[in-house]
Amino acid sequence: MKNKFLYLLIIFFTNCFASYEQIKIGKIDNFYYDKLSIQQLKTIIDEIEHTLETQVNTNIFDYSPNGKPIDILFVPDSKLENDISKKIDKLNSKKEKLESLKDFFSTQKNEINRLEDSYTIQTNLVNKKVDILNNYLNFRT
Repeated sequence: MKNKFLYLLIIFFTNCFASYEQIKIGKIDNFYYDKLSIQQLKTIIDEIEHTLETQVNTNIFDYSPNGKPIDILFVPDSKLENDISKKIDKLNSKKEKLESLKDFFSTQKNEINRLEDSYTIQTNLVNKKVDILNNYLNFRT
């Protein structure tokens, strides 16, 4: 049980990137309220503070009434799994759309190249006809 809390707190503190923060103990979810007291949480945080600050040799955080709250929340595994699977599905959907767009743009590029070649041929024909007409008019004058 304590390992879960330590893991959550370590994740919280690694997001701080060893910069100084002010913290306070926030809410404890009802699921953990009878398993973890505020005093136990404060003891765990003190141990983490001591360990991290001795490793980094700097003051990383202190308690403050207006600091960032540390909330202990319970999120059931099934909810986490559902959230992760939804995000994976969303990612796969976006990947399929990306592949579809890639194919579409490739097709459009080929069509543009084909039209460009056709316009070049037509422009050359018009230029030849204009040259022929100019030569005819120059010859007549």
